Amino acid sequence: MSTTNNLTFTKTMSVSRFKAVNGISKINVIKNPKTEKLFFSCPDDSSISGKVANELDYAKDLSVSECVSTEDGSIFLMLHNAGDSSVNVQQTL
Repeated sequence: MSTTNNLTFTKTMSVSRFKAVNGISKINVIKNPKTEKLFFSCPDDSSISGKVANELDYAKDLSVSECVSTEDGSIFLMLHNAGDSSVNVQQTL
């Protein structure tokens, strides 16, 4: 568990492991047309969704982390580059 940018990363796993653990086949990264912010969702399970780091390099390995905000205690998932604990958190969509 690590803390950075007012977030505590409680669980982190590769995208392939995240998909296997949750029984999903793919993750879609979607741009909100009103805010231009990115988020992810899973077409196999609509209850799985999360934030996307502001600076995401799709050419690098990606991870999904369960994060806890140290400001308000909210818990959410975030898609980010593997090993990048300095991700820029986007606003809640």
